[in-house]
Amino acid sequence: MVAVYILQGRLATLAFESPWLLVVDVVFVSFMIYLCCSVIEWGRQKLFYLMEVETLAEKLNNILVKLIKKNKKL
Repeated sequence: MVAVYILQGRLATLAFESPWLLVVDVVFVSFMIYLCCSVIEWGRQKLFYLMEVETLAEKLNNILVKLIKKNKKL
């Protein structure tokens, strides 16, 4: 999605750079993409912690396990 909606066509000017500058630019852009994705992941983890998603998932898992065990007895 990042490539299609954000990067497509924006880095075309790098093709006309010198090889060394191209390497530096590619490393920099890669690092910036990594940094942005890391910040998004950090935010997602904080949001899931605040929403207690793990606790909710455990409760749902327990309910489903009980239902499966109950259906196996029938």
